[in-house]
Amino acid sequence: MCLIAWSWLRHPGYPLVVLANRDEFHARPSEPAHWWPGEPPLLAGRDLEAGGTWLGVDRRGRLGALTNRSGEKPPGAASRGELPVGFLRGDHDTSRALDRLDNQAGGYAGFNLLLFDGGQLGFASNREPAKPLESGTHAMANAALDESIPKVETLRERLESWARSAAEPEPEEWLDWLADPRPLQGTALSALFVHGREYGTRASTVVIYDAARGVQVIERGFAAAGRELDTVRFEFERTP
Repeated sequence: MCLIAWSWLRHPGYPLVVLANRDEFHARPSEPAHWWPGEPPLLAGRDLEAGGTWLGVDRRGRLGALTNRSGEKPPGAASRGELPVGFLRGDHDTSRALDRLDNQAGGYAGFNLLLFDGGQLGFASNREPAKPLESGTHAMANAALDESIPKVETLRERLESWARSAAEPEPEEWLDWLADPRPLQGTALSALFVHGREYGTRASTVVIYDAARGVQVIERGFAAAGRELDTVRFEFERTP
């Protein structure tokens, strides 16, 4: 059960902050966040089984982030991980990308998708209508945007409290939030951090956009049973 929260235009110095956990089977091979070859370059983790990603950014400041949604998988469905990659490799703005996804979404199993073109934030899904997003703090897991379950509400409320405080970013504290294994509804899957030997949280990612065009990406990896792996950090200035 992946989890993503974001604060958009809620803080005077940091217009966009994204916090995310990727949950997956530990046996599924993947690479941690790194700069991919090709043009335009993109910074993302990589699913080595299907070739896509769950979250990525590029030097222009674009971002794509994905969670899966339950439901039947259509025959011959394409990999959902190609959706963020396609957006980051392309030139469509958020509005145009949302329009295109309306026509293509039926070819994928259920998904939620967050898109940012450097100026406009948008939400797409093949389980509910796509829409541009106004200022606010939101979160999603594997059902509706801002669904009313404790893990979604907990992360959204924590991030909104930070945004209202106008404090400086606290990426280490945010990684601690994302690493919280305490069940919120009685099962391991209800925790922000899913702790398991076969299935669990594989990566926690923080993305910070500042008002001066800087971007920070911090990702911490995890192995089975929550064993912490390396933390990678990137910082760059968005190109015009």
